[in-house]
Amino acid sequence: MLATEDMELSTLPLSLDSFEITIFSLVSAAVVILFVKSCSEDKGVSESSGSAPVVEHRGSDFNNAVIERCPILKERYCPPRLWGYNTHLHLILFGAFGHSHDLAACGIDDDMQTVRAPDGSTVSFDLFTVKGREYADDAPWIIVAPGICNNSQSDYVQTFVAYTLVNFPAWRIAVLNHLGTDPRVPLTTARIFNVGCTESYDLVVQYIREKWSSAPLVSVGLSMGGNIVLNYAAEKPERQKFFRAVISCCQGYDIMAGIRRVPESSLLQFYVYVMARRFLAMLSRHKDAVFEHWRVEHSRSCQTEQAGKEDDEQSDEVLLGSYTKDMHCCNDSSTECYAAMVKYGKTSVKPAVVTEVNEKATYSTTSLMDVDEVFQRRAGKFASLDDYYIAKSSSNSMHNITDVPVLLFNADDDPLAPEACYHFPREYLDINPRSVFIHTQHGSHMAFYNGGWLFPDKHNVFDQILTQYIDAILHCTADQEKEETR
Repeated sequence: MLATEDMELSTLPLSLDSFEITIFSLVSAAVVILFVKSCSEDKGVSESSGSAPVVEHRGSDFNNAVIERCPILKERYCPPRLWGYNTHLHLILFGAFGHSHDLAACGIDDDMQTVRAPDGSTVSFDLFTVKGREYADDAPWIIVAPGICNNSQSDYVQTFVAYTLVNFPAWRIAVLNHLGTDPRVPLTTARIFNVGCTESYDLVVQYIREKWSSAPLVSVGLSMGGNIVLNYAAEKPERQKFFRAVISCCQGYDIMAGIRRVPESSLLQFYVYVMARRFLAMLSRHKDAVFEHWRVEHSRSCQTEQAGKEDDEQSDEVLLGSYTKDMHCCNDSSTECYAAMVKYGKTSVKPAVVTEVNEKATYSTTSLMDVDEVFQRRAGKFASLDDYYIAKSSSNSMHNITDVPVLLFNADDDPLAPEACYHFPREYLDINPRSVFIHTQHGSHMAFYNGGWLFPDKHNVFDQILTQYIDAILHCTADQEKEETR
């Protein structure tokens, strides 16, 4: 999460060196402060021996059979004693160091594939298998959608791949590379990934289904990918029959609710700043492909909109509580407009419709919300940022998933997907009798370091829970199919 990408000095406000120095200084200061705080709370930690994951479901025979095959859910999860109980320190150290993995040493092959989307975009994904192993046509495929700005080469993704294929070598794993994130594959259109896009994931699913039609499939989404896989299954009911299960991990379900929390915490502001910088670093690699399209669009729109310019400017005035501020959402201040709306709780006030992407404004953004307003919302032709978040949030679609087992997995101390969002999975349990909501007391965001005092154990509890659940699902659904055919 904290890793940086190559950035173009001519387009980004900070040079690569100054950005890395700034991030290093901020991370170092945060680690020291949080470490001292963690040590000061050591009494509370010493009295805690960890706790087993909480498993919530509605008691169906199917769910009981699945849970019974997951012994890890009965074991206490204890993060590293010295720092693992502080969620921010847990997350920062995970972002800085990741987990240990070595696919080559594990004997795992990585085969990248590309397919062309209907709009001309080139979608890539990696197929991971055990080297030299002969697979039956019906060997399972786990199809993974990673988190924001991530792909098959991301540390936590490869850690999951390594752990899974070492312990379950009969399985195969396909990992989507979100459009624009893979430096091996240039963009062939102006389209780039967003937080709720399902088009690329659909191409991977269709590729696997066409080539291995008899293979059982399991859909797995990590962080932002969890939002994507739920949206994917919800969009068309027939897709639910593709999978033995759909698994969503460490996401907040309602994007708007998460955004409203950002001003409350300096550390949350830091996280969204870092994610924005990563997005801009990725975007700078493809700026010619992306912004040339929008230069052409801008040239066309200027010819048709000049006559109504004065009326558009008048419609851009926004009233913020007792503050009246003239903000012209057609120019680079649209992000400031939205930030002020969030600050004063006036998110129901929608700025004027602006659907042109501005390169200068994009590279001037300093948070993920700014990126979404200046780039993603406009690229998607949404009238407002509210509309964009509502359309992309799985909280508004997941109720349509009723015909496939679903696992929703979170950590109670996740700063990016807090307990405040738990009412969504709990309400969903009443809709789908084969759904399960599992949450751990600790784990932060996608980190889940396990055991030890200073140095954690080699394997994290996250990978263990996911693989045991998948194994249980494959067995239980196969048994269910046998009973239905008798």
